Amino acid sequence: MTAIYVPNRLPTRAIWDGFTPYELWHQKKPTYNHLCVWGCIPYAQVPKETCKKIDKVAQKYMLIGYTETLKSISPV
Repeated sequence: MTAIYVPNRLPTRAIWDGFTPYELWHQKKPTYNHLCVWGCIPYAQVPKETCKKIDKVAQKYMLIGYTETLKSISPV
């Protein structure tokens, strides 16, 4: 999915005027602030309600791709 998700948000020579496929389909510019390097090690904060005093406050994951709504990550 990442192989399709990222190129659809980048400009291409196939479309005139520097638009992206995403812009033509959704009539708005894509955002890029949520993109991470594929395979990077992100950390997700563990909710305080489920932690005890000496538990870890974050859990280690691995980015494996993107969905339309959120990042797909798997525990390491």
